[in-house]
Amino acid sequence: MMLEIELPLLRGVDLAYVTKIKQLLLIISESAPFVPNVSKLSDKIVINRSTLLLYLHYLEEIGLTNNLFKTAGGFSKLQKPSKIFLENTNLMYAFAPQHTNIGNVRETFFC
Repeated sequence: MMLEIELPLLRGVDLAYVTKIKQLLLIISESAPFVPNVSKLSDKIVINRSTLLLYLHYLEEIGLTNNLFKTAGGFSKLQKPSKIFLENTNLMYAFAPQHTNIGNVRETFFC
C-alpha cells in the first residue's frame, strides 16, 4: 500500500516507477549488507542517478528502509547512504526467502 498508494499520491512518484522501486527493495533484501553503488544500481534498474537517490530518501521516509550515513558535514551529507537496511527483518524473508543472509538479518535487527 505504501508503494502503490502513498508514493504516487503524496510524493508524486509516477506509477510506472513503482516496479523499479520494488526491484530496488529486492536488491536490498538479497544483499548482505547492502552498500550502495548508486551509479551501478541506477544502471541496473534503468533510472537516473538523482532519481534513485530521491527514491532512497522516499523509502526511508515511508518507513521501508533505514539509511545509514557517515558522520560528516557540508556537502557530503547530500551524498549516498553508507549502508541501507530494510526497516524490518520480516521484509527480508518476504522479498527474498531463499537469499536471506543471517548476518544481514542480525545487522538489520540491531539497526
